[in-house]
Amino acid sequence: TGAGSEVMQRIAVPMIGGMVSSTALTLVVIPAIYALIKGFGLPQKSEVKLELNGTIHAAP
Repeated sequence: TGAGSEVMQRIAVPMIGGMVSSTALTLVVIPAIYALIKGFGLPQKSEVKLELNGTIHAAP
């Protein structure tokens, strides 16, 4: 309620919307796109398994 308050209210709504949408983009959308591109889970490493009878097998 003062000089320029109408202008400030018009500026505040898009600014708050931009802050909310950028937060959602950073926390939800970007990690989801990264997961789609890189795949879910950790990469599988090839392991060598030594059995009790002394034979060596590559892990599947």
